[in-house]
Parts: sequence; structure tokens; C-alpha cells
Amino acid sequence: MEKSKSKMIYGVAILLMLFHHLFLNLSIYDKTIFSLVDELFGWGTLSRIAWQGKICVALYAFISGYGIQTILQSVYVKTNGEMLPYFGNAYKRIFKMIIKFIIRYWIVVWLFLPIGFAMHVIRFDWKDAALTLIGISKRYNVEWWYVKQ
Repeated sequence: MEKSKSKMIYGVAILLMLFHHLFLNLSIYDKTIFSLVDELFGWGTLSRIAWQGKICVALYAFISGYGIQTILQSVYVKTNGEMLPYFGNAYKRIFKMIIKFIIRYWIVVWLFLPIGFAMHVIRFDWKDAALTLIGISKRYNVEWWYVKQ
């Protein structure tokens, strides 16, 4: 798969994620939004369609795994019919990808954690905060539940 096609799949996954998070729980809008889908097929139809947007996480995981596999495969050297691993730039690139992901995760945690505390939505607990920062707990950052996986 070419990089441009994987970027397109990422774009579709982003749209699915946006649709999922906007329209999954319409009860929070108190029926103040107008939905042609709900008007035609009954209230809740849009939410049922939005629930299917959860596949965005699977798309992200598949494309990311495929990309890592492609990176590793590109550095193998074929010798006498055997594939010998070359421990060069591939592992550095993968390590950089993981660090980049962790930094994005921490940015989201550090942005929204103080907001949750200020609004008294969540109470502070050192153990949960530490587990959230390393990705084991999802108590303070529920939307990034897949980090543990």
C-alpha cells in the first residue's frame, strides 16, 4: 500500500471519529439539533449510525501496524534465500514513532487534566494520575482508552 493511500484511510478514520463523537449521544443536545436522518427514520437513528464510527480505532491500529511492518520489511537484506535483520534505522524510526505518540498523549492529558480538576469533574489521586501518565489507567483520560492496548 502506498503512503498516499494510507493517508486517505487515516482521513476516513478521522471523519468517522468526528462523526462518532459528535452524534453518538444526542441526548446531551436535548433535541436542540435538527437531524434529517432522525426526522426520516426516527429519533436515535443518527446515534446508531454514529456508533459504527468506532471502527476508526481499528483503522488507525491496522494502518499503524502495516506501516511499522513495512518499515521493518524495508530494512531486511536478502542473503542466500534467507531474510536477515539489519538493526539500523528501522528501529530508530519505530522508536521515534512511539515517542511521538506518547508525547501527543501527554499533551492531551496535561491540557485536559487541569480543566477537569478546575471544573470539579474529577478528583485528584496521585496513583490514578501516575497510572494515567504511563497509559495504564484511563480514569482521567477516557477517550484515549486504546493506549493501554
